[in-house]
Amino acid sequence: MSSKKDIIDYKIVLNLLLFSILIYKIDENNKEKNLINILNNKNIFKDNFLLLEKCKDMDKNDYIIKYFNCEITHMYCMIIRNDINKYIKIIFRGTSKNIHMKYNLKINLKQITFLNNKKIKIHNGFYQQIFKGKLYNNIINFIKTLKIDDYMIYYSGYSLGGNMSVLFGYFSSYVFTKNKIIIVTFGGSKVGNNYFKESFNNIKNIICYRFCNENDIVTQLPFINYEHIGIPITLKSNKFNLLTDHSYNTYLNNLLNDTW
Repeated sequence: MSSKKDIIDYKIVLNLLLFSILIYKIDENNKEKNLINILNNKNIFKDNFLLLEKCKDMDKNDYIIKYFNCEITHMYCMIIRNDINKYIKIIFRGTSKNIHMKYNLKINLKQITFLNNKKIKIHNGFYQQIFKGKLYNNIINFIKTLKIDDYMIYYSGYSLGGNMSVLFGYFSSYVFTKNKIIIVTFGGSKVGNNYFKESFNNIKNIICYRFCNENDIVTQLPFINYEHIGIPITLKSNKFNLLTDHSYNTYLNNLLNDTW
């Protein structure tokens, strides 16, 4: 496990995964930002007591400052701020509605016309989920108001939420050039072509850690014309089950059993 320890702190990874699961439990119309009040809501954790127990150990200096919900694409995220440790976390929810599947299946590569390199292309459905409903602009404009030049910025999410984290982190690195940007994904798929990968790797203030269950086939999609970015970190699984290897509960169990 020493290699993982040298790469990224375990507590940070667990914290980000817990938030990436918790966002599935929070209703889109929720206005509650006090993490303690959220954790005291028994209805949220009625089917997942392990999640509740682990969430109780979250950093008490983390507090939710904003929710964003796109009414067009139904992408949902929350922003957490920690002024003691000087970081913010932008957590994206993954596939939770049928409309998300419609976008997920748009696997044709789309050229990014506003970048200098016209060869850079990304998943068309993911592109639409970011820009179609102005989600990207709304989040970036909000972050600009926070005065966090010396803060770390984390982007994280599970499955589709991880893919959104990669693209938000990538595009925002051109905006927040003074900040170090760390992306941590769980069960994310590929999001762009080899030119996107090269462009990502050439950005100095960004890094991505990509956590994958060792039997999670979703992380290998799409198979053709796409390349993974970031540092892959495999979580060991005690058993093989195609139906559950991609679930966030399996990611949580594997992470708890694969500590470093």
